[in-house]
Amino acid sequence: MSPLQIHLLFNHFPVILSLICIPVLLWAYRSSSKEVWQAAFAFSLLASITVAPAFFTGEGAEETLEDRPGISSHQIHEHEELAEKALWPMILLGVLSLWGLYSRSKKMIPFALFAAITSGVLLGLTAHEGGAIRRPELKAESIDAAQAPPTLIPEDEETVDAE
Repeated sequence: MSPLQIHLLFNHFPVILSLICIPVLLWAYRSSSKEVWQAAFAFSLLASITVAPAFFTGEGAEETLEDRPGISSHQIHEHEELAEKALWPMILLGVLSLWGLYSRSKKMIPFALFAAITSGVLLGLTAHEGGAIRRPELKAESIDAAQAPPTLIPEDEETVDAE
């Protein structure tokens, strides 16, 4: 597997799992069960761990793509900058989750929830920028008529009403 393929394999996990952490932590906050709190902290810890392979395979993916035609080094740089910003709340989520598991205290849940929300937003933005590296239409603010994809039904054909 190429470094790019490895990066693409791992980069979805932290995005999806950090977003799943939000309702899991909300459920744990509303619950009086220590088992639910512990499960939420364990899941949040797992989510935070998944950021490491995604982050550390990024450099190899960049080296694979940077010299290819049609690839914007500016977009790669933006993706990398956002990834660095998203890394810290994920590390914080992991630390808070470890602390919550160790202390068996519900008091850590709001802090972990804040870290999960922050991570989810930043990782979503990072993923969007990453997608725009190979899919420039994701970056377009608006698509003008000349660039618009063809419609599914040509305008000159009559549409048939289902009766």
